[in-house]
Amino acid sequence: MDTRKRILITGIGVVSVIGDTLKKYWQNLLDGISGISKISAFDAKDLPCRIAGQVHDFDPVALFGSKESRRMPRCGQMALAAALDAVADAGLPETMRDPERVGVCMGTAMGGQDFIDESIQTLRQGGYRKVSPFTSVGGIPNFPAFLVGKQFQALGPNSTIATACATGTQAIGE
Repeated sequence: MDTRKRILITGIGVVSVIGDTLKKYWQNLLDGISGISKISAFDAKDLPCRIAGQVHDFDPVALFGSKESRRMPRCGQMALAAALDAVADAGLPETMRDPERVGVCMGTAMGGQDFIDESIQTLRQGGYRKVSPFTSVGGIPNFPAFLVGKQFQALGPNSTIATACATGTQAIGE
C-alpha cells in the first residue's frame, strides 16, 4: 500500500510577464511569447542592462478599487489576483466553508520593497505625516499571504517561505 502523502492541485491562478490571467498566460506560453522587454517601469538609461521581465497589463485598480490598491504593495496585489483566479478556476467559494481547515502557504524572495521605497521617498519629500500607515505591514514578506487568507477567510495555518531560489519548491512541499 502506498503511504506517501499526495497533493491535489484544484485551481491555477497566474500573474506573470507573459499574461495576467491563466488564459493569457497559457496562450502566450504556447505561442512562445517572451515577457522580456525594454524596462519601462523606471528610467534605466544609466544601468548596464536595460531589459527585464515586467508585468505590463496588470491593473489592480480594476480588480480591487483605488483605495484598496493603494494599501497593498504590488507583490500583494499580484498574489491576491492570482489567488482569486485560482479559487475561481477550482470552482471553490470565495468564503471557505470550513475556514479553520483552510490555510495559506506562499513563497517569496522578498516582498513590498516598492512600498517601502515609496514611503522613504515620501518621508524625505513631504515629512512623516504624509507616510502611509500601511508601510510597515505592506513591506513585510508575509503580507501577500495575509491578504489571501483575509480574502477567503482562511483561518488555518498561514505561512510564508522565503528561501531564495528554493522558495517555490519548498512552499509546494510545505
